[in-house]
Amino acid sequence: MKFKGKLMENNLSQSKDKNVLDIKATNASKAQFNWEDPLLLNSLLSEEETLIQASAHEYAQSKLMPRVEEAFLDEKTDKEIDTIHSISAEEFKENSTDSNPIFDVRKPGEYASEHLPKAKNTSLDFINEHLNEFPEQENFYIHCAGGYRSMIAASILKSRGIHNLINVKGGFGAIKETGMEITDYICPSTL
Repeated sequence: MKFKGKLMENNLSQSKDKNVLDIKATNASKAQFNWEDPLLLNSLLSEEETLIQASAHEYAQSKLMPRVEEAFLDEKTDKEIDTIHSISAEEFKENSTDSNPIFDVRKPGEYASEHLPKAKNTSLDFINEHLNEFPEQENFYIHCAGGYRSMIAASILKSRGIHNLINVKGGFGAIKETGMEITDYICPSTL
């Protein structure tokens, strides 16, 4: 028994030593990495090839790099940054007395179960087919159930040139909490 135990101890000690050596070898190889010649090909180059490489490197650093840096610093983007005007449900309640149209972009089943009486349902799924229904000049409100889909709808509308929208943050859930008048609830499974 003692012999077996000693043998196992020696094997464990040797495997630990081997792991330590492997780690040390790995760390040593990492320390020797050459960023100037990552594939270690420079030693294979002839004297003439080394001169050509040095010349190309010097040209790139002195002539090309300044031009690249200048172009980067002067870079102008042709993308326009746009924002979406959003208001809280409380602000919407205060403004809802105006005659501006309200668009509910929830699914038809969600809309049918309960909605604002003045709201027109234009589901996000089919918004592109109903672009002509959105006013071109007057502002209008847009909402969904929680605010996510109405932001997507707003992005789509803006990308199609319709910018006169006002998103209601928090969607129908937040609107309900304000105490605004809504239609009677109908269970969607009975529709």
